[in-house]
Amino acid sequence: MHHLTTRPQTPEEQRRIARRARLDVASYGCMTIFTGVGSVIMLGLLGGWLGGLISEGAASYGRWIGSAAGAGFFGCMLVSYSRFDRRKRRLAAEDVEAGVVEEIRVVEPRVIEIFLRNDNEPILAFEIGDGRLLYLQGPWLRDPLTYGTELPDDDEYAPFVNGLPEPYAFPATHFTLTRFPKSGIVLGICVEGGYLKPEKTVDILKREYDFGESALFDGSLDDLASVLSREHTRRATC
Repeated sequence: MHHLTTRPQTPEEQRRIARRARLDVASYGCMTIFTGVGSVIMLGLLGGWLGGLISEGAASYGRWIGSAAGAGFFGCMLVSYSRFDRRKRRLAAEDVEAGVVEEIRVVEPRVIEIFLRNDNEPILAFEIGDGRLLYLQGPWLRDPLTYGTELPDDDEYAPFVNGLPEPYAFPATHFTLTRFPKSGIVLGICVEGGYLKPEKTVDILKREYDFGESALFDGSLDDLASVLSREHTRRATC
């Protein structure tokens, strides 16, 4: 079961979400310098090398074509990232306007782990009662600060999903999660129970799905693939 309450944001929480709502010019600059310029140069060189296998004139055309392809690739990637970034900033701005955070206390949930082939993991889905699912995703789940602690002195990786020893092992039988409700950005998790091993690991997440750090869905773990598909479609039309 779960119990959801809201409270006003603290001054530090207000500053944190306000930063997330602002345009991060530095990120766009780094992307342009490292990815954009890199794509143009690398594909230009590749095109020149391939053209050089034919003739010196073809090498010149190959460099031009390769550079153009690199610029086109970066342009498509920039458009995609810009769309993603605008949505994230819009949701953060809604959290700024709402001025509240959610505290979700979860007791005796079911949990499964979702397999992912990139660095935005682990991913956990909890069935928390009343027909609701709590979805958590990202490397922040392995950050000791998420649980209000530091790395253990021996720096040994514990055999739990979040890699921390008890009493901070997660997922847990009892815990309270604090988050911004619109953007889903998680502020912290207070572990209040023992370690709860996921029932299984499922491979149902598609590349185009993007749910942020946390989300609340209607549904059950037994129908999770359909729930994620439905939520992706709903969000894509928002």
